[in-house]
Amino acid sequence: MEEQLLEFDLKTLAVFLIDMQDKFIDTNEKRSLIPNQISVLNFCENKNVPILVFRYHGYGDINYKLQEKLNKIHKLVTYFSKRNDDAFHLDSLERWLENYEIKTILIMGINACACVLETAKSAIYYGYNVITSDQLIAGYCNECNGKHFWYEKNGVFRKDLAYLLNVESS
Repeated sequence: MEEQLLEFDLKTLAVFLIDMQDKFIDTNEKRSLIPNQISVLNFCENKNVPILVFRYHGYGDINYKLQEKLNKIHKLVTYFSKRNDDAFHLDSLERWLENYEIKTILIMGINACACVLETAKSAIYYGYNVITSDQLIAGYCNECNGKHFWYEKNGVFRKDLAYLLNVESS
């Protein structure tokens, strides 16, 4: 079966960086996940794509390597503090997305079975397209055992990060 072509208008894309706080990230994830996410942030910088950073309230700062990159591209970054797994519980988020006419969300972050998943489910519910990759999300629980079936079924899921970063924009 041939993979569906990934096409969207870059002007309607936003990137979500969810809960990349050291309290949630283990050493292996730091080695593999963070460099991939920085590649996406570089893509955002080159293509002028907005980045929304979500921090779970009370769990510390964003990982310092990610924060260093975010500081360099601060004009593209909007920060949100959340007290719930689902970022869409923030009233200001939906207004922000509508204001910038966002239609597609590339999701990166930690706890693929909790915060990332709940946010992705709400994004789909509210009519947004969701894109992610095995190389951008981590923190699967024992129950789902590292499976990404929900993401494959409901959004665009790619194992290959390079494919996402070489997308054709319409």
